[in-house]
Amino acid sequence: MISLAVDAVANPERWPAVLAFLALYLLEVALLVFRHLRFHLRACGTLLVGYLIGVVAFARGGLAGDGRVYLLALPVLATILIGRRAGLLMAILGLFTFAAFAVTTHLEWTTAWLVRKDAACLLVDWAFGWIAFALVLVGLVSLQWHFSRMQQTIAVENSRLHKESERLREFTESIVHNMQEGILIEDAKGCITFVNPKAAELLGYAPEGLTGQHWKTTVSPESVAKVEEEAAKRPAGITSHYEATLLTKGGQRMPVIVSACPLFQNDCFSGVLSVFIDITAHKRAEQQAIRTERLAAMGYIAAALAHEIGNPLQTIRGNLELLLTFGLEPDEHRERLGIA
Repeated sequence: MISLAVDAVANPERWPAVLAFLALYLLEVALLVFRHLRFHLRACGTLLVGYLIGVVAFARGGLAGDGRVYLLALPVLATILIGRRAGLLMAILGLFTFAAFAVTTHLEWTTAWLVRKDAACLLVDWAFGWIAFALVLVGLVSLQWHFSRMQQTIAVENSRLHKESERLREFTESIVHNMQEGILIEDAKGCITFVNPKAAELLGYAPEGLTGQHWKTTVSPESVAKVEEEAAKRPAGITSHYEATLLTKGGQRMPVIVSACPLFQNDCFSGVLSVFIDITAHKRAEQQAIRTERLAAMGYIAAALAHEIGNPLQTIRGNLELLLTFGLEPDEHRERLGIA
């Protein structure tokens, strides 16, 4: 653009072409930078502006100028960005444009715009121009071939990765849905976003009935403070295991062991993953074992008391039998019984 501006200072009649180049280049840059537009809209706009730049280049440089490079590159670029039909359309448009400029140059209609007015239609310039044209064509075709190969490789790899991702997703879903432990996922605000079937079954809800509710809905009042204390550790990245009592939909209390870990997304705390196990049967067995131990202890104490009480009674009984057998006098009775 600087060289064009310097050239226009020496030849004021070329300022319109310079201004046209400047406007088109700025529009091209805007289309490439402005990413809020859809990709196809930006691609079509870029191709159109590139075509107009090629037309202006033809008007300034003639058939031996840079315009033919634009018109050659645009079909390949259109094929890469949009597709074969767009590439074919740009190729046809480029051929018509080249033919139009060949005619107008031969008729000397564009000589006032040309930078090289003495080389517009010379055979040497045409020969060198077509050699350059052929070399650029070979380069662009090679580029397109390599790009197509790369696209095919990427497509095959994407297909493989998609299948692998689907397989892993199905495998993970199968594990989660068949686990015998309840799984709850909460967001950063404590609202439930996912419930596996076992958790819904244990709590007596349908899975969609728990989604969106706060975790306090499922925790008994006496365990809320404990769970809040544990939940406060999650943003710091702390995982913990603890006991709590959950509240089913029917109002029954269910003792559980909870394993909870934090979830992060882009290094920001995004929620909690909680896995819980129903320990109701374990608690019952524990209470039964405690009762059994208490009964066993009471039986041992009773046996010990019976033994301690039985020994003196046995002695008394033996002495009484002796008294009945021998019929001794009272003084002799006292002596045998050890009574003063």
